[in-house]
Amino acid sequence: MIFRTKTGRGIDKALFYLKALYTTEKSHRNIEKMTDGYPKEDYFKIQHFISESPWSAEDAMADAAKDVNQLFAGRKHVALVIDETGEEKKGSESVGVAHQYCGNLGKTCNSQSAVCAALVTDNLVSIIDTCLFWIDHGFREAKQEIGMTDYQADIPVQSSPVILAERRPL
Repeated sequence: MIFRTKTGRGIDKALFYLKALYTTEKSHRNIEKMTDGYPKEDYFKIQHFISESPWSAEDAMADAAKDVNQLFAGRKHVALVIDETGEEKKGSESVGVAHQYCGNLGKTCNSQSAVCAALVTDNLVSIIDTCLFWIDHGFREAKQEIGMTDYQADIPVQSSPVILAERRPL
């Protein structure tokens, strides 16, 4: 079982977290806001579940992908769709936030981007893999320090399928 920990099952916390992601106002999607109106110990339980539990997000995604693959088996038309999604960010504290192209807005801005793979058939869609994308600022700074001002010239531009394939080769 994916969400099993040393002290018990975490499925209740996983379901709480997923429900909160969908029901909490977009600008307030953090654990503190998600647990407003619940006992304070719920905040600590959810915080621990997300940040310290031994379960693997990759294993959870792989299990979900297997389940979806079985669900879609036998369907006449199934497509694998790979694309990026971005979210504009006001600050720079979240992982992966950088001044980069944000496809959702069609412009370069301070944003967070991910590459996603989904299986699609008829009227069903399910994300089966995802990968956070970020720019390695240390690489850029190091090249600038040695006087290479055109530091973007030799950074390969990769498409969404290539980024995802490098993460999890087929």
